[in-house]
Amino acid sequence: MLNSKREDMEMFLRNIDNLDIAHKAALKRAFGTPLSTAGVHAKVTFYHCLPYDLGDHTTAEKWFMVACARCRLGRESSGSTPLEQVIRQMNVNETLSPTTMRNVEILIGSRWDTSGWTMKKFCGLIKRLEGEENCCFDYVCLLEDLERWDDRSCRIKERWAKAIFGFGAGTGFTD
Repeated sequence: MLNSKREDMEMFLRNIDNLDIAHKAALKRAFGTPLSTAGVHAKVTFYHCLPYDLGDHTTAEKWFMVACARCRLGRESSGSTPLEQVIRQMNVNETLSPTTMRNVEILIGSRWDTSGWTMKKFCGLIKRLEGEENCCFDYVCLLEDLERWDDRSCRIKERWAKAIFGFGAGTGFTD
């Protein structure tokens, strides 16, 4: 029986979690770097953890970013929430600057590009969460969202916009 996509994503993240310190360090160092320009050790480690061939470079780039983030930030907790909900809560708590919130807005309005710009914006946002206490987000949910980021329906981006900027979220903007 074939695994579901979600099970494959969970297996991938378990593979990342089970890496030794040296392999995790290679992915941690590659955080924010496009897969195409990452070091050989990081690439080999990443491809070793994949449950199957992802097919296209854009999908591999997204999975690589999540793998590197997982190594940089650590494991999610059992009560982790989707990344957009974490961002919303930080916005409500006013721990994110208006500039960061503007970057989130730009990110939501952007398509995933091949130049690495979108990946770098996501990495910058994730890096911003690094210093926050109890900031755990659901990596599988992020992978699922990134897989459908550019769908014609824009459901993922709409859900993110609603979650982050919707009623009661504060504006994140200044006059």
